[in-house]
Amino acid sequence: MARAVTALLLIFLSTLAPAAQLVGRVMGVADGDTITILDSNQLDHRVRLAGIDAPEKGQPFGQRAKQSLSRAVYGKDVRIEWDKRDKYGRFVAKVWVAPPGATCDATPCPKTLDVGFEQLLVGLAWHYSIYGDEQSAADRQR
Repeated sequence: MARAVTALLLIFLSTLAPAAQLVGRVMGVADGDTITILDSNQLDHRVRLAGIDAPEKGQPFGQRAKQSLSRAVYGKDVRIEWDKRDKYGRFVAKVWVAPPGATCDATPCPKTLDVGFEQLLVGLAWHYSIYGDEQSAADRQR
């Protein structure tokens, strides 16, 4: 019984742990859900957008999904929030960018647009429900 309570407590506490963050500039877009960023130390990081799945290049709308993601992030500074890597070593992350046309007095401009959610909104990705339990309740609801 004590072992079960301890396990439940550890699970609960792990959901409270904040995600790690990394800031970088998008230097490449592989497809509709994968980017490469360059951090301030000039290191490349492959990033898989968390919570979504987009068509692959050879599938219908695969090129459109890549173009949409490119318009949103290519050459721009982004903030990623991640707490795991996938089997290919990529960060699985929520990616944030300043909204298009954003005007602000702050430098850098706040990154308030959730890129993965935007891919869903424009119809070029699906909710990756298999990993839904890894998302916050608010993200699953959206």
